[in-house]
Amino acid sequence: MRFPLFADASEASMAGLRAGASTHRFSAGARVIAEGDESDAVYLLESGRVGVFYSSERGVDVLVKVFSAPAVFGEMEIFFDLPRLEYVEAFDDVTVTRIAKATFLAFLEAEHAVCLALLKDVAARLCISAYNERALVFLAVEQRLAALMLTFADAYGVADGDGVVLDTKLTYERLAQCLGVAEKSVERTIGKWIDEGWLTREKKRYRIAQLSQLEARTDPERLSLHARLGKGPASR
Repeated sequence: MRFPLFADASEASMAGLRAGASTHRFSAGARVIAEGDESDAVYLLESGRVGVFYSSERGVDVLVKVFSAPAVFGEMEIFFDLPRLEYVEAFDDVTVTRIAKATFLAFLEAEHAVCLALLKDVAARLCISAYNERALVFLAVEQRLAALMLTFADAYGVADGDGVVLDTKLTYERLAQCLGVAEKSVERTIGKWIDEGWLTREKKRYRIAQLSQLEARTDPERLSLHARLGKGPASR
């Protein structure tokens, strides 16, 4: 019941949902969902954080979403029996509840309020995905990297005086993978920010003197969109 999606569901429906559910744990770096898998379940993220990626035949992966618990994912393809269109990787050690497709669909048929809540959540994510597609084509690496760092600040940020420390290790390779760009581009941009004096890097961990420095370097439209949707940066 920590999940807002189920706030208005009846206890009888929730009991049926639990009957078709099972709990699983994944270590950091593991694939929770593999691209091309059968879409036979919906997942509730109980603890930790996961990243959702698209991949290409050329081996380029792009991060499209970051989810922090509690969150629901994997529902998109189940309505049309599509194979998984993206893969989901555990960023931390995570716990997920897996709800069988038939159980979840029966639950939605019985709970119209949940259907509306799910529709609004999916619509919000669709708006963000549409923006991200445009950003991938039209925005400079620096703007996209600033947005990505804001995402990680929301998911892993720990207050440190007036600044924020990202309590996770982020290599240049990892950041480049998330953006689908060359590692040198990320290294060059990070180096520039460090030279400007508001970002420091030690043992692959970052301290941001002021989040406003990142916000000033990303696209204002992105900040406006997230504010209108009531989404934090972790929604990407």
